[in-house]
Amino acid sequence: MAPNDSHHSATSQPSAPSPGLVLFNSEEQSDIVFMVGNEGEPSWRIPAHSFIVENASPVFKAIVDTTDRTGQQQTTIRQINYCKPEVFRIILRYIYTNEIAMGSVPTALTLFTAANQFLLNDLCRQCLAFLYDHCRADNVLDMLAHFTQFSYLRPAYLAPDINTFNGAGGCPSSPSALNRQSSLQFHSNCDNVLNELITRCYHTLDREAAVILESEAFANLEHDLVVKILSRDTLNVATESTVWEAIKSWSCQQCARECRELTADNRRSVLGKALYCPRYLTMTADEFMRGPHAGDLLSEQERQALLARLTGDAQWPLPVHLTGRKLDVRRAFVDQSPARGSRLADDRVLSADMSPTDGSMNGRTSGANAGIVAKKKSTSKKLLNGLGDLVICVIRLLD
Repeated sequence: MAPNDSHHSATSQPSAPSPGLVLFNSEEQSDIVFMVGNEGEPSWRIPAHSFIVENASPVFKAIVDTTDRTGQQQTTIRQINYCKPEVFRIILRYIYTNEIAMGSVPTALTLFTAANQFLLNDLCRQCLAFLYDHCRADNVLDMLAHFTQFSYLRPAYLAPDINTFNGAGGCPSSPSALNRQSSLQFHSNCDNVLNELITRCYHTLDREAAVILESEAFANLEHDLVVKILSRDTLNVATESTVWEAIKSWSCQQCARECRELTADNRRSVLGKALYCPRYLTMTADEFMRGPHAGDLLSEQERQALLARLTGDAQWPLPVHLTGRKLDVRRAFVDQSPARGSRLADDRVLSADMSPTDGSMNGRTSGANAGIVAKKKSTSKKLLNGLGDLVICVIRLLD
């Protein structure tokens, strides 16, 4: 026998398929149909089985509990107008097969939000693990922008009508009650993982700041996130001229978004606090003269006071609104990767063909279409679980 024959024979034994693998995307014994699509968009028709989906999460339990089961072989139609159909289909596949594939960061971000809406905390963790492993200079701003807008305390998964979901026995299950439950579950299951991801995002941002601040993605950020980023003491920039050029580009882009003329007053207005994020007093006098002093974003009073300080007149008074700012504090980047205290997802997650780029904004993830798939269980365990699930399925269907 060849050396690998025994291994091959041990791993190629057939196993019983689980009910989920058999029934996913099947009309057979389907007693609930989801019509999925955001309002104003075409809906998809997706058949499902209440005895499978009701155990996935409290949200799916609430959906199934509203199903009228008085008739024989009656199929109930449920409208899902707060999730994209292609995302909902991925979620159902995960519920049925316990397998998930994420081929890109945008997909993982969208899927994370939907998984949180449906209180699928294990899926949330897998999305966060994928994002952690694929956080790079060309996508870190997308992640930060997404999680800045994301509030796990008040997920928007419920329809406005409080009677849309009913608990067992016909008792209304209020949106606020499910929101509180979502908050508690997220805190216990995902909060630390999310914090680890955000820490990694900011470390990546600091390390690649010189490239990221020049990117189109930075110019499209919201104002509050721009201020938060440019206020960091750890940005890896060789000169504050990089920060100055970044706010100039951002102000032009913001004026365009707000349909304002590109005047100095309008650009100052949209910049607000961001105008004072550059550490002007750490520039050389020549850098300041060729940059901020030559422009029209700073007022004449501001330009004169800052130039006087840079040329050695420490007694020249700064305008009151410039005092108390970190204008003379140099940034210092420490290249220390954030500690990863625990694995962000369980052993079912496996990243495939997603090798890191060199960190440049022009780099692209080489495995953009690759995903993560569930690891196969051992043959014996899979066989037992499959047979057990199949027996339960048959019993439920006979009932």
